[in-house]
Amino acid sequence: MRSKKIGPHIYFLELKTSGDGLEAALREIRLLGETGGGRVFRGDEKTFLRSFLKFCMDVDIFVTWGGESFAFPLLTAKIIRNRLDPAPLYEAYHLDLKTFFGKTFSLDVSDVSEASALLGLRKRRGTLENMRAVFMALRSILRVTRPELAL
Repeated sequence: MRSKKIGPHIYFLELKTSGDGLEAALREIRLLGETGGGRVFRGDEKTFLRSFLKFCMDVDIFVTWGGESFAFPLLTAKIIRNRLDPAPLYEAYHLDLKTFFGKTFSLDVSDVSEASALLGLRKRRGTLENMRAVFMALRSILRVTRPELAL
């Protein structure tokens, strides 16, 4: 019998959009689990946002790259615009890895692949994979500086 993972359910989140700011069209929401596996939400915006919010109920931590200034405000605006309740999105802890990386190393790095390279990590093919690699490299620091994550 396989044992279930004990600890927080962590998902790396990336949005695919077209346009700028809160008026950007939300094309899809991509998620990658800490231990692999992922989900993609796309299609009719209201329908996939509803499915995404239901999925949020099983997430303990969302990790984003620059999500404080883009992903979470855009998701919140789109959810409210579609007359849905954004509360499930905010029940999970949000870790903006870009902000954490910047504060930890006193660097303003705009792209997660650049952060990955600065840490000497193997080049990954996508944003979510690079985000997971940077997170794993910084996990021991996060464990000490962010005990609320229960890593």
